[in-house]
Amino acid sequence: MIPAEHKITKTDSAFYIHTPSITAKATFFYPLRTGFYHYETGYFQERRRFDSFLLMYIEHGSMSLQVSSGEYLAQEGQFVLLDCYQYHAYTALEDSRVLWLHFDGLLARPHWAIITKAGPVISIQDPTACHRRLGQIYQMFSMHKSISEVVISKYITDILTECILSTQNIKSDAKQQAQVIEDSMAYITDNLDKKLTITDLAAHACMSNYYFIHVFKDQTGYTPHAYMVNSRIHTAQYWLVNSSYSLKQIAQKCGFTDTSAFCAAFKKRTGTTPIRYRKNHTQG
Repeated sequence: MIPAEHKITKTDSAFYIHTPSITAKATFFYPLRTGFYHYETGYFQERRRFDSFLLMYIEHGSMSLQVSSGEYLAQEGQFVLLDCYQYHAYTALEDSRVLWLHFDGLLARPHWAIITKAGPVISIQDPTACHRRLGQIYQMFSMHKSISEVVISKYITDILTECILSTQNIKSDAKQQAQVIEDSMAYITDNLDKKLTITDLAAHACMSNYYFIHVFKDQTGYTPHAYMVNSRIHTAQYWLVNSSYSLKQIAQKCGFTDTSAFCAAFKKRTGTTPIRYRKNHTQG
């Protein structure tokens, strides 16, 4: 949806509304609205109450914030967390681009209380992973992907946890590495039908090839190449049992160059051929 407010550039701004399920309301953190806005200098928003919590990431520019505890400045690379059940206002001090999420959940207020003890502006040493998580939530809606409330809740939890760690001055390098590798694993799963290289994966993780291989093996026990092959084989096993796809079709879906390469890799990993595996697991 295109915002109707003044001083928002319409050509590269959009927002999406989500109605959470009863299960999500009772169990998860859940999204209500998400968007990316290009604010023009002087944009002003003031609310007495808007039933949600608002998470913002300042991709570019700066914002002035006003809440019950005082006035604050949020700059490029910082997160903002607002309790919108209370009075709040914010102004774009310059041309600003902001990725944002209105969310709620049973544990939203306790998290907000811990994170904002020193104010609503949060500085994370390396915001890359959290920025990516927030972007992934937005992309689920903007790219019309299947909306998984469980996955979105996990992403929100990841961001809020990192905010808590940053406010408590706890070194979170290990956790950030784990999140980056989790993203890499998800990226592999989502792109099994493509030819992925170590360079592609390392670039996605914002690491050098050597460091990415080291961190990936430390976190998973596998080299990236071994993990990719195993993922392709596991996915092939699923299609063999749960579909009528031909071996050629499965090979293509799982990213093998041809049927021969697929059969050779499958037998090497499982000790049997794809045809035999399908027969043994679909009888009866």
